[in-house]
Amino acid sequence: PSFRSFPSSTAEGGGGRGWRTIPSPFGYSYAGYIERQSRMYPIMIYTLESCPACHSAKRLLAINYADVASHFLELAGEEEWQRQLHIDLQNLTGAGRFPYVFVCGEFIGGSLDLHELHRRGQLRQMLQQCSRERPFTSA
Repeated sequence: PSFRSFPSSTAEGGGGRGWRTIPSPFGYSYAGYIERQSRMYPIMIYTLESCPACHSAKRLLAINYADVASHFLELAGEEEWQRQLHIDLQNLTGAGRFPYVFVCGEFIGGSLDLHELHRRGQLRQMLQQCSRERPFTSA
């Protein structure tokens, strides 16, 4: 089985955005779920319970962006579905570590990337821009 990933800015061939197909070792995929969730909230973060960088990212948002609807999915166990979700996050983003931070439906990186965007004032700008383009609704 395979699944569609997020649009790739480096699609082979004609440039622009395309789709890449990646096999799923468990026979199912969370790619569609990840894509829907990341677009449902201005900020969507996939975290790991025992991850200091994840806690740092959530703390930054709690202190500086309490006015922004954020959603966290924190993995705590070693169940098959959690391993598959992590595999799909790796395949979709190209990143190997938690947290996986999505802003306005776009993967921006991890905790260091989130902190850097905040430090530069770009995170607030991104959030304001996407809220003008499409209002988010809490689910």
